[in-house]
Amino acid sequence: MHTRPDQQQVQGLQQDPDQSKLVFRLEGDRWTDFPKELQWTTYLQEWHVRGTRIRRLPDFLPLFTQLTVLEIPKNTLSELPPEIGELPGPPRVPPRVHPLPRPTKMVPPELEDCENLERLELTGNHNLSELPFELSGLKKLAHLDIAENRFASIPICALRMTSLQLLDLSSNRLSDLPQDMDR
Repeated sequence: MHTRPDQQQVQGLQQDPDQSKLVFRLEGDRWTDFPKELQWTTYLQEWHVRGTRIRRLPDFLPLFTQLTVLEIPKNTLSELPPEIGELPGPPRVPPRVHPLPRPTKMVPPELEDCENLERLELTGNHNLSELPFELSGLKKLAHLDIAENRFASIPICALRMTSLQLLDLSSNRLSDLPQDMDR
């Protein structure tokens, strides 16, 4: 179901004057679904979707071949769909999802297919306790933010990320460190 919010809550499609990028902004808790017209705007380079009641990213997300930023904080998304791995490998995709009720299945292994991913933000999901080992294949990932979750240990995949420079595990439930921690 799609409800129409006030004009102030939707920035819509706009040209970013600083970076000459086409940007989609959607904000407000009255949104329960993405606008159907969005599927015809595959030229968009940035999505900023914040504070909505949308539960799932659209199936047509992989059609956005020029997408460089996917920012989705403070929504009611329950998972990152496997289709996110079909994105063309943008240089920067910082997904933030809130909340994630089923921690072991919420970050799909297909995310490893985003070969150029440099930053992954999964802060504040509160139930996330694992990351799939396949994410160790993210060779360009330099920033992994998994603060405010339920990790008891450093995810093994994070130890295998060769370009990782920043790992934020603050406000987790860390109780031990992996034996093979060599970084």
